[in-house]
Amino acid sequence: MKNIQAIAFDLDGTLIHSLPDLADSANTVRAHFGMPPLEESLIETFIGDGVTHLMHRALTADFNGTDEARIEEALAIHIAYYGEHFTNRTQLYPHVKETLAALQARDIRIALVTNKIERHARKILEHYGIIEYFAAIYGGDTLPVHKPAPDQILGVAKDFNLAPEQVLMVGDSPNDMLSAKAAGSPTLFVSYGYCDNEALINNPATTPDYQIDSFEKLQEMLAKNKVEV
Repeated sequence: MKNIQAIAFDLDGTLIHSLPDLADSANTVRAHFGMPPLEESLIETFIGDGVTHLMHRALTADFNGTDEARIEEALAIHIAYYGEHFTNRTQLYPHVKETLAALQARDIRIALVTNKIERHARKILEHYGIIEYFAAIYGGDTLPVHKPAPDQILGVAKDFNLAPEQVLMVGDSPNDMLSAKAAGSPTLFVSYGYCDNEALINNPATTPDYQIDSFEKLQEMLAKNKVEV
């Protein structure tokens, strides 16, 4: 990785293990409509495309399902519930805080690029004491479009006065890879998140430039000067 001046991180499945609280929220929505809860393992497959897709999938128990009749009510319930319970069982992945501090110490600028709504993302970063490391934050509702569109990453590059190829995108989902590739940015895939790893790696449209299996490996790459700045 040559001349990387900034790193844009995804949130869910990359910096935080948020599945338990997202599952609780999705099942709270289902309970409101008199439906039984879904297994966390199924809800895990619903994460990554933003809150609207998550709610459609939760309502229908189907990745491709839609429920236009109940979606607005479901979104309101989720946003209210999740906004009060997003740290009940969510945890930072190991070594996240130390790695962000190491990046900042190397003068690498740090951004958040997530499909989670911005106010929830900011509250989560604040709660876990890491918001100070982020010089730019793009949520799913910050711009008119979000991942897999390239706009958020292009926004980061513009904010930092960098070319897109100087911004490394780190994430766990196809949308992270697609948005970065569309922007012209290099990609680093974290394989511990919420994704079908084999499908992502073997699909030419989402094959990452680099891959790590734990967040601490990024710090190891820095320590061994494998990331050139």
